[in-house]
Amino acid sequence: MRIAYLCADRGIPLGGRKGASVHVRSVAAGLARRGHRVRLACRRTDGDDASVAGVDVERLPAEDEQMAWLFAILREFPADSLLERYSLSTGPALAVARQLGIRYVLELNAPLVAEAIRHRGLTDPGGRLAERERHLIASADRVIAVSSALAEYAAACGAPATRIVVIHNGVDVAAFRNPDGRMVREQYGLSDVVIGFAGSLKPWHGVRALVEAVAQVPAPVSLLIVGDGPEREAIREAARHLAPGQRAVLTGAVAHDRVPDFLAAMDIGAAPFEPQPGFYFSPLKIAEYLAAGLPVVCTAQGDLPAMVGDAGVLVTPGDGTELTGVLERLVRDRPTRARMSQAARRQAEQMSWERVAERVEAALAGEEVPV
Repeated sequence: MRIAYLCADRGIPLGGRKGASVHVRSVAAGLARRGHRVRLACRRTDGDDASVAGVDVERLPAEDEQMAWLFAILREFPADSLLERYSLSTGPALAVARQLGIRYVLELNAPLVAEAIRHRGLTDPGGRLAERERHLIASADRVIAVSSALAEYAAACGAPATRIVVIHNGVDVAAFRNPDGRMVREQYGLSDVVIGFAGSLKPWHGVRALVEAVAQVPAPVSLLIVGDGPEREAIREAARHLAPGQRAVLTGAVAHDRVPDFLAAMDIGAAPFEPQPGFYFSPLKIAEYLAAGLPVVCTAQGDLPAMVGDAGVLVTPGDGTELTGVLERLVRDRPTRARMSQAARRQAEQMSWERVAERVEAALAGEEVPV
């Protein structure tokens, strides 16, 4: 199959460290490994490593130039399917696909208009952006939603249920199989049990609440916080109140290919998301914790219970006392952590990018998507 894959989002550098960048690279590479010819066009092709094995990468021009550019590219590369990651910058791809008779598949990772209004100060006079979003979702030949909540959102926008499929984010299982966390432990002076978090430090990720919960654990533990973001200073301030014998290390942003070594330095992976109605995320960090064999402690929201399975413990969103209690039990209970570690690796095998690519392939071909 010849596949054109578009990402018009100016906030997603192809070679970047954020989860969205990893997702685009991994899906494209996974499809190429399955023998498909993939032409990937991104609005931004910068970052640490913007090359994708087996994939032709193009820079997508600005919105007002995209229609002519797409017609030219798709005449040169007659794609069987056009896969687009939905963004607020999504342009004329649907119209071009319709004119050329190409299947148009929309990848839906967030209800972006509502999210941008709530968190980024976007205004939508007359609801034009929301209407455009609904039109794109309802008109796509297939909608790939990364969570059950987004599948429900797509249906509410008018997409027929038969055209919607849930495909969660994946993980490079092999990359997390045999890393060595000793150098990271030595570099940061980590000892005892290490509770870790990896990801961007945004308010809804609940990292400040994690620090406050750890401060109540009556045991010497270390906190390893891998990532950067707007909550960094608030987290540093909260860490000043840790109990004697406890310490927190904030590493700052880390290149994605180094993340396995950092997770290997942890004993417990935490994802204490704040309470969010309609939780629609498919967090890469959960898949990566599992692949690293980490027992996972996360809040019971959205698809997280199904993703974690027997490999962790779920807590009530916003309940710091419960979070403290669960962390304390796991810190003291090495046999339970060992059992959860084995379950985590088994769970991760079902979440590989290879499995994701297999399912995306079926969606692009208009076939039944394997479970």
